[in-house]
Amino acid sequence: MNYIDNDPRLQTGKPAGIDKISIWIHPFLIREPSAFHPSSGNNKKVILRYTSRNGFSIDFQAEFFDPFKNIFIQILEYLIGLSIRGILKSPINKDFSTVEKCFCTLFTDLFAIDCIEFYFDFMRGHLILSNITNQKYKTTRYSNNYTREGKSVIIAYDRIERLKYVNQMNYDEISSIIYPMRFEFKLNRTNCEYLHPTNIFGNYNVIFDNYLIFLAKRWRMYNQQVVSIPVLNNLYYAEKFKTIIQYSQWQFPYSMMNLEKTPSCPMPNKSVKLKDIDRNWAVQFSLKDWV
Repeated sequence: MNYIDNDPRLQTGKPAGIDKISIWIHPFLIREPSAFHPSSGNNKKVILRYTSRNGFSIDFQAEFFDPFKNIFIQILEYLIGLSIRGILKSPINKDFSTVEKCFCTLFTDLFAIDCIEFYFDFMRGHLILSNITNQKYKTTRYSNNYTREGKSVIIAYDRIERLKYVNQMNYDEISSIIYPMRFEFKLNRTNCEYLHPTNIFGNYNVIFDNYLIFLAKRWRMYNQQVVSIPVLNNLYYAEKFKTIIQYSQWQFPYSMMNLEKTPSCPMPNKSVKLKDIDRNWAVQFSLKDWV
């Protein structure tokens, strides 16, 4: 049984799906910087964020996505909406089709995917955390590829304890969670070289299939540091994760992955000059025509 596809209760993709996609925005596009904030805002579907280290970005949370529709198009339409509302710049002719054409054509010049995170939730007792404890987060486990430059590629934790800690839901809601144990793959620019917008063109099932071999390889490398799932074969709701485990047992070469490599990051400077960018934006949209 494919629990994701066939259970009508799971309109947000639970107990598995995309947890977050973060999109970096070229500072040239920012028209209303006050709309972006340093706070995390964990209870929001979309977070407009600014930090001095990473600049302007948007976090699209799991609650934002309809897993049965094209994920890239959902992100693109939201970005277009920000342009129409005046938060992002756009060509002088602000009709939807003009902005859509512009953002599609120049996506890798204007935006960059910072991270893609996949989550898989389990009932208590089905996913067992390793004995390697974290003194600060006692119900959380990280793979040991963590570096100062980037986060661990695998993380597993008790959602109930974490939700109680952040205190953004009442305890009755927290206690009613059916799948309290969470496993995540966190792909970012330091641990994954396949963050191309083409890779997220499609619904959740398409994107999962695109990244399946990559996820399987990371599970093979790090799972013993994080969790064990002894009853996985008996879990009717974990078909996607079973597929990851199955693929992890085979030595697929990276060349078999249906993934495009991460494009070069756009120029991060606020003052943009045509001679400083890889593509000549003026070919289709003159810089002086942006407002």
